[in-house]
Amino acid sequence: MTCNLAVSIMKAALSDERLKALIDEHIDQVTAIMRGYLHQKHPLLELGEANAGQFSVGDGLTLKIAQGQVTLSGQRTSRTAQYMGHLSEETSTFLPLIADQLFLREVESRLKVAATITGKKTSDVTNNQTVQRATVYSIEIRGLKGRVFVLPGGHMQIFMDTGTFVQAKTATQELLQAVQAEGFSSLQMVGEVEQHRDTPDHVHVRHAHQRGGS
Repeated sequence: MTCNLAVSIMKAALSDERLKALIDEHIDQVTAIMRGYLHQKHPLLELGEANAGQFSVGDGLTLKIAQGQVTLSGQRTSRTAQYMGHLSEETSTFLPLIADQLFLREVESRLKVAATITGKKTSDVTNNQTVQRATVYSIEIRGLKGRVFVLPGGHMQIFMDTGTFVQAKTATQELLQAVQAEGFSSLQMVGEVEQHRDTPDHVHVRHAHQRGGS
């Protein structure tokens, strides 16, 4: 992830339990999205109407979403066996993507309260040596410019690109508190706000400890 412009960087993560709870809080919407996804992927598959976190699938199967998980149950016959395992894998993979979108929506609505969003884009970034698709917000707060990266799995990073480190840290903490409001207290900072400076050695400074490289 490009950090050579950053004055400071802060990482935060939402607990797995809270991320799953988002699914239950929006169960009607999540169920409708899941049904639409299956209809698009398998237009010939018979699907029942979505109702209270579940709907019928194919020949006597029921898809149910509860406690942040999706299950496919019913009598396993020679006919249902042809697609039951495949559908279970597909839906289990897709459900976390829905949770990511719910998290993104919650973060964006809170950012709008605390800062001015000047841009939004999606970008492939390298995070912990893994390439991930991030939604990147360009923001302004307290006269400073920054970027907020929303990553899969309830992860978020705040890069402040202007100002002194003290100013950047204050703005970062204000943004974090805004996102934590109204039921998101389990979004916790990972480590501390890191001070960065762009030099030929690209030194990252955390407290009094220095390390070379990025």
